[in-house]
Order: sequence, then C-alpha cells, then structure tokens
Amino acid sequence: MTTYSDPATARPDNDNPNVRRVPVALIVAAWLFVGIPLVWGVSQTFIKSLDLFRSPQAQAGTGSAPAPAPTAPDQAAQPTTTPATVPST
Repeated sequence: MTTYSDPATARPDNDNPNVRRVPVALIVAAWLFVGIPLVWGVSQTFIKSLDLFRSPQAQAGTGSAPAPAPTAPDQAAQPTTTPATVPST
C-alpha cells in the first residue's frame, strides 16, 4: 500500500477504479424525497407549538373545542296523527 505524505501528490479519487460516481440527479432526487416531508413535518410542529405560547383567552376562538352538533327539527311542534288520535267527523 502506498502512503502519500503530501496531499498535492496524492492520487485523486476519480482515478480509483473501485469508486462509482452517482449521478447528481439521483442525489438531488434523494434529498428532495427526504427533505420535503421533513420540512413539512418541522413546519407543522412549529405551527402547532405556537398554541403553547398563547394565552387561554386567545385560544378560545382557535377551534380547539368541537363545533356544536346540528340539532334535529323540533318533533313536538309537529302533531302526529295516528288512527287512535284522528278526530271523528
């Protein structure tokens, strides 16, 4: 094994037949594949953590409580007619 003491005379890596070059597009695609979800997750964590620093009065209108359920129409206001309650004429 040859040891190079001076970096200027060292053999560059691109002359090494055992080194395989990876296309730049593949490196960029891999970073985007990992980076986009990472940035989204960090941003969502930051946005949700802002609730920890808000006062309770400011949090009242942020949607932390569920919306009330819609009510059914008033059944007592509509009389029901059954054969037993039909007035005779």
